[in-house]
Amino acid sequence: MLRRSAQTALFELMKTSLLWMAPILPFTSEEAWETMPDFKDKLESVHLGMFPDLEVKWLDAELFTEWEELVAIREHVLKELESARENKMIGNSLEARIVLKAPEDKEALLRKYEPDLPSLFIVSDVELTAHPENEFRVEVERASGEKCIRCWNYSASVGESRAHPSICHRCLVALGEGEKR
Repeated sequence: MLRRSAQTALFELMKTSLLWMAPILPFTSEEAWETMPDFKDKLESVHLGMFPDLEVKWLDAELFTEWEELVAIREHVLKELESARENKMIGNSLEARIVLKAPEDKEALLRKYEPDLPSLFIVSDVELTAHPENEFRVEVERASGEKCIRCWNYSASVGESRAHPSICHRCLVALGEGEKR
């Protein structure tokens, strides 16, 4: 379902972007339009389409504010990852495990998006704890477990499956071979 949702979002972005870019990049947008998969009411040329209206249901001020904060936190995490890389603690970000020590206001936001944090920071694992002194801190550790050959994340679940010993549990679920935890 997550993959399908991402595909739909990317398709809408492409379709809308091509319609907006058509006057500026007429040949490029036309070529891209021609290679796009067919869809209901697809016009023969991108230049025959009208500029799309912005969907009001997509305007969510609270969501926008949350993601501005998450991107700011991500920038802080990336700086710490770069420092760990320079100190030879890790080679790439997927070799890292992040420990976030957050004050109450940031902790609530981070808890809301906790399952997505490893993907947002491009690391193998994220641990979230409250910080008693009410300041935000990021600690980088080396990720535990083995490297999954499919997603390249380090996980203790690699090796648990007899059928696929080099794949993590998350990838087994994605392949339809395992159950969600």
